[in-house]
Amino acid sequence: MNWFHTPPSSAAEVCASRWTLVLADQHDASPGFAGAATFETAHENLVNALNEFRTGHRLAADTSVVLWPAAGDAGVASVDERTVGVVTLPKARAIRERVEPLVRAGGRVQALWLPHEAIEAMAAVAGWESGAVLALHAHGACLAALDGARARATYVHWEPFVTRDMSESSRMLARYQLVSRVVPHVRRCLDGVTGPVVVCGSVPDLRLLVVPLVEELDREVDVLDTVLIGQPSVELDPAEIPALQIAWAAAAARQRRAAQRR
Repeated sequence: MNWFHTPPSSAAEVCASRWTLVLADQHDASPGFAGAATFETAHENLVNALNEFRTGHRLAADTSVVLWPAAGDAGVASVDERTVGVVTLPKARAIRERVEPLVRAGGRVQALWLPHEAIEAMAAVAGWESGAVLALHAHGACLAALDGARARATYVHWEPFVTRDMSESSRMLARYQLVSRVVPHVRRCLDGVTGPVVVCGSVPDLRLLVVPLVEELDREVDVLDTVLIGQPSVELDPAEIPALQIAWAAAAARQRRAAQRR
């Protein structure tokens, strides 16, 4: 098998507040981390920024996209609701609108994932057959309970709970208030779960947010901020790693498939 000529794979995680792009190339028989970038969704030159990233890394057009469902999409519950539904991919028109910046930047959607599907790929590499992965970003969460190769997912949304101009005491209060609202959903997600509970994502102050969560659950919760799953040798700032895990899982899965076809 000729791993050395497998071109790099890219994946983009798209949520309401940011785009996270990750590259995977081939290191011997395994995908290797090859770069990443994040851009605010409200970036006034988002299309140019995406295009510069793509051309700077000489990427092919095809990109895997992990698309977060938005507030109002089927199955996405407000954090203050107590009933949840089943999330499916948005309708074609909504998908086109949300990935339009990538297409205008010269990219093409090769595969479309929901976050819990990327979590399933992550769990397969990590060897997790039970447990839970809580993926959090500024506007919401995917709470995924693992059962073998599948994830039972709950999606909730909230308004951003911290701003840059808030004092630290205000940020701490906001974190505790958010946890008190989301913890009923987390408890339902963890019902019957016996394996490890881990968190990742781009939510502000992730490690600090976990503190009140552990207090509420009276259960150990680990932050995925030491290594990218399946990539123990990558040297990255621990503050950056949790926000890359979802896009990395999609990019690495695509790279494995590409290598297997060669």
